[in-house]
Amino acid sequence: MKIELKEFWNLVKTEGWQGYIWRISDEAGPSIYKSGEPVQHTEDKTVFDKILEANMYHEVKNISLLVKQIDGQIYAYKYELESLGLPNFKLSEEEAYPSSKKGLGLLKFRDLYTLKASPISGEDFKSWIQVAQIFVGFKK
Repeated sequence: MKIELKEFWNLVKTEGWQGYIWRISDEAGPSIYKSGEPVQHTEDKTVFDKILEANMYHEVKNISLLVKQIDGQIYAYKYELESLGLPNFKLSEEEAYPSSKKGLGLLKFRDLYTLKASPISGEDFKSWIQVAQIFVGFKK
């Protein structure tokens, strides 16, 4: 579900989140949150504070947040994994991938799929199509 950036900041101010926030000003690499401490710095005061990418996960609430800046536009999403088990959605098992960003280690993701009708066969033939890759924490 698409959310406003303000909702992202309000959520990560609370305890229990793990993940990373990578800002334009982070030359040494993204800010990493592994122990569930709340994020203190939450304001985009200058252009250099803007987020390039963020992935945060709350294990107890089973919620994942994604923020990406693409061509100057900010896109923010909230995934409540408990509610994604509907008949038209399915989640893969966890997979761990090495990060290309310094200091992050192995990141865990689950792929989200939805049923889509075939452009040729229509509603008679549906396929599972990946619609998102959801961050679910760091591999320990």
